[in-house]
Amino acid sequence: MTNTKVQREDVIDNQEFQGMIARCNELKYPHEYYRLRDLAIICIFRKTGKRRIEVARLKRTNIEVKDNYIHIVFFVAKKRTNNKLLRRREKLIQLSDSLAQPILDYVNWFKQNEPEGEYLFPHTTFSPFGNLLIFDHKKPTDGRTLLRTVKKLNPNAWAHLFRESAAADIVRGDPSIMAVFKVQKRLDLESYLTAFRYITRFATDIIESDQEIDTLEKV
Repeated sequence: MTNTKVQREDVIDNQEFQGMIARCNELKYPHEYYRLRDLAIICIFRKTGKRRIEVARLKRTNIEVKDNYIHIVFFVAKKRTNNKLLRRREKLIQLSDSLAQPILDYVNWFKQNEPEGEYLFPHTTFSPFGNLLIFDHKKPTDGRTLLRTVKKLNPNAWAHLFRESAAADIVRGDPSIMAVFKVQKRLDLESYLTAFRYITRFATDIIESDQEIDTLEKV
């Protein structure tokens, strides 16, 4: 299922995302941990637009609450010939945001039940015999697991679609040339040319909408 290609005409809107949250709360998970984890994962995707490998490798020390914000620090890999340079990028989520609470719920559960954990989303093994949940704190979950999480909650979505959704939110909120640079900063892109490619498909509907308004005003 995770390898099935899906064609869409649009990105994830708020209604569709709320459906994913509802689906997560309806599913029968083998352990409450997985429900909390999946909610936190999709909320982080939705609010940050980060790549799945960057989310998978988050450490507990990369997330903290201060000054009415959740601060999440990502380390983005940038290729330099045969080497990789890790750059620190911090994303802020207001505590008043409705998607902040599922993230906090997960973090608090993790602190209380697995205080020695290194990674925010560690690799886990679950045994139905005795309802036993085992954490491998030296090994983070992988990108494929995060992709399966998204697919489980919405077969018509995928992890990278959240990056495109973040770009669409910016363009539709500010259809000016500044949107390009906002997308570049939001997605931590090195070149504004890459940002252009992200927003091209979403700028089209705004232009067409403006043209329709102009036509109506002339009639």
